[in-house]
Amino acid sequence: MKLLSARAIISICLSAIGIGSVAAEQVRIGIPNNLNVSYAPFAFGDSLGFFKEEGLEIEIVSLQGSGVLVPQVATKRVTVGLANPDLMIVALAKGEPYPISYTYNWLRKSIYELTVKPDSGIKTVADLKGKKLGIGALSWGNIPMIKAILRDSGLEWGKDVSVFPLGVGPAAWKQFSDGKVDVMAYYSVETELMSNAGIPARRLPIPPKYEMMFSSGLVFHNDTIASNPKLVEGMGRAVAKSMIACSAALTACTRSYWKLDPTSRPPQAQEAKWVEENQRVVKAYIDSAEYFGQGQERQAGRFFAENWSQHVEVMRAAGTIADSQPATEKIYTNRFVSATNGFDHASIKARALAFQEAR
Repeated sequence: MKLLSARAIISICLSAIGIGSVAAEQVRIGIPNNLNVSYAPFAFGDSLGFFKEEGLEIEIVSLQGSGVLVPQVATKRVTVGLANPDLMIVALAKGEPYPISYTYNWLRKSIYELTVKPDSGIKTVADLKGKKLGIGALSWGNIPMIKAILRDSGLEWGKDVSVFPLGVGPAAWKQFSDGKVDVMAYYSVETELMSNAGIPARRLPIPPKYEMMFSSGLVFHNDTIASNPKLVEGMGRAVAKSMIACSAALTACTRSYWKLDPTSRPPQAQEAKWVEENQRVVKAYIDSAEYFGQGQERQAGRFFAENWSQHVEVMRAAGTIADSQPATEKIYTNRFVSATNGFDHASIKARALAFQEAR
């Protein structure tokens, strides 16, 4: 395993050996934030051989926000991205779609939230009038949703509520802790990481229509989808297996993050406490990735037309797109769903548990 860095980009190569005499195909996975323990399922899937079995060697590239990530996929600097859909919907509505498409619905339930200090007098979104809101970056994909949530309470982004980009991690958390901002517009994993650092937060209630919006999916360049469907299919299947395995063996999955970032491993005497705390972070993503609504068939990666309509409605209400109905079916496909789910779930869970017990 190898750690590379170049300015704001951090790449973590996961070791995978090609099957037989065939060299593994290199796949660069772009993520829209700093590397953190929520990406442990990718390391766990690698440890269990899921990517190797698909002939893939994966490398994770950290970027800041879907607004930065999507163009990287469009220019083929990364093979696949884990991206929020908003930027692509905006481009589509303008008649300037990116040459990329969603192939796998990853975080099926929204991970975005608004949080305040536990003792804050802010109880509802309406109480944010005149307050200061912190966000990771102005390129973040949750901005249209936050604007819509504010507007539902009669508030305008940047007018009734001041907005401050804070980045992510300890420096951002300190500004929240010190009262530089009153509310954080972040995501569940960041909240759990902040809590682990001794800075608790209370989540504000958000209308169910926003909670049910999917947050992220796998996006590939259309050329890759057309010319190398085997790669797209294999990636989806390996990710689906990794999520199921992580859910079944959460302790081993969380520990596997040390494979991605060896510097995060604490002294042996503190390992158990570290795993206990960080399991909550991993579970926050797993709960979203493994969420299936009432009446929905359990098919990993499947998109539903109503999900896209909901995103369009929110973005229109936020003023992010004009009053139109972009043809969102042009930017996603379910053609790989059947192949993605072509494996036995019970055997994957058993494999994960056996790995955990062996350690």
